[in-house]
Amino acid sequence: MVRLQRYADVQSIVIVQIRFLACLFFVPIVIGLNSSRGGSLSAISSMVGGFLGCLFWSTWTRGRATHLDAVEVGIAVSLALYFLSCTFERSRKRGPDMPVRL
Repeated sequence: MVRLQRYADVQSIVIVQIRFLACLFFVPIVIGLNSSRGGSLSAISSMVGGFLGCLFWSTWTRGRATHLDAVEVGIAVSLALYFLSCTFERSRKRGPDMPVRL
């Protein structure tokens, strides 16, 4: 029975690790590689924000019943930060004198 408990511990650690990896890499790879809007600032900010969102949600909801998993919150934060930083990055590259290009 003790040996089976060790496998359960390993599985829970692997699941937590996969959650954080999904929050780190999903949005920058899926959207960032298929879009010309974002740059390095967008990718880095979405990775950091997704990780911190997942970490916050998994520690804040410990012992509470919620309908959202930490990976869903992390990916949502990552997606929001990606698009916010895309608009910031476009306006910074464009400059004050250049016209808006859609």
